[in-house]
Formats: sequence, structure tokens, C-alpha cells
Amino acid sequence: MATRRPAPRPGQPGQGPGSNGGGEDGVNIQVVVRCRPLSKEETASRAPCVVKCTDALREVTLQQNIGGKQIGRTYHFDRVLSGETTQEELYQRTVSPMVDEMLEGFNCTIFAYGQTGTGKTYTMNGEFGDELGGGAPGPHSGVVPRAIYQVFAYLDALGNGAEFTVKASYLELYNEEITDLLVNGSGGGAAPGPGNAAAAPSSSGAPPGAPESRIRILE
Repeated sequence: MATRRPAPRPGQPGQGPGSNGGGEDGVNIQVVVRCRPLSKEETASRAPCVVKCTDALREVTLQQNIGGKQIGRTYHFDRVLSGETTQEELYQRTVSPMVDEMLEGFNCTIFAYGQTGTGKTYTMNGEFGDELGGGAPGPHSGVVPRAIYQVFAYLDALGNGAEFTVKASYLELYNEEITDLLVNGSGGGAAPGPGNAAAAPSSSGAPPGAPESRIRILE
């Protein structure tokens, strides 16, 4: 799920998410489904594949055996990525345009959700270390390291002598508690916010550095 809205500038109130269109269909929120292929264990046990993803039609069909009959239920989404979709293809088709918009001053969010074992961690992080030392994302690099490389590539391409400071925050939301993962041993819980809402702690923010240094921090 991706959201996009203009980032407020000094002295200017933030605009609502409906003020500008985002994404390929001009909407601010899009739901993208990535279907995971069968694992080695599932293949070895001859588990049936009950999910069919059709990228072109942007639909997912779930096959169910009800009363001895195969019943298919089809759901439509903004975009559907089959199990054959690579990390690079996923990033270029769904995330890279949002990073470009972020660099133009828009707030963007990529939110991955799903059951345990569906591939959230692989999609977002990939295999850390796959890209280190190569100066570019590896084939198994996820959304986070690829976005880091894209941001630094953008800054390097400016080449106008300007100086930039890049900070990274890494927060964990678990059981309604927010923890700053970059503060060693802090346990940094959430502070109470208005209406008993949880407010994120003041994130530590990692110092500037090369893309690889940002990725090592997140390992």
C-alpha cells in the first residue's frame, strides 16, 4: 500500500492526501499484491497451489474445494505481481516512482502487510549483504536497500557542489509499542499522544554516509 502527499514546507500547513494524485492511476493509495511461489518444503510435499495471479488483469484467484467442487474466488487490486516477479521488477514497477516523488518533496509510504511466511521481510529487506561491496543492489536486495541506493544516486547525479545530510531512522511497531532500533539497549517505548494515541519517540537518526553504511546499520 502506498500513500503520497505533499511534504509541508516551512510556514506552510501540510496538505491532505486528496490534494494531489499519485501512482499510475492518479490516486493516493494503491494496493499491490505480490504472490509468493511455493517454497521448497511445499513443493516437496506436493502441496497444491491454490493462488493464481494474473498480472495483466490485476486479479488474484483463490481456488477452494467446497463440497467436492473447485470454486474460484477472484479479487481485483491496483496491481498484481506473480511469483515469478523479481526484486528488481517489483522495485521498478511499484517503488522507484514513489522515491522519485519523495525527492520532489512529497511524503510517501510503503506499507507491507500479510500473514507470517508470505514474504514481507524478503520483499522489504531482501538478503542483507547481497549488495555490499558491489556498489549496487544485488538480485535479492529488497525495497529498503534499493531505495537507499536510489536516493544516493540522485544526490550524486546533481553534481552542483551542494552538500546534503542523509539520516536514517529505524522504528519497530510491535504490540502497540514503538521502539527505536538504532538506539542500543534503549528499549525506547512510545510516548503517549493526544487521545491516548501512541506517538513515535524522537528517532535517533543515523549520521550521513555511503549507501553501504546505511544498509549495514539496518542489518
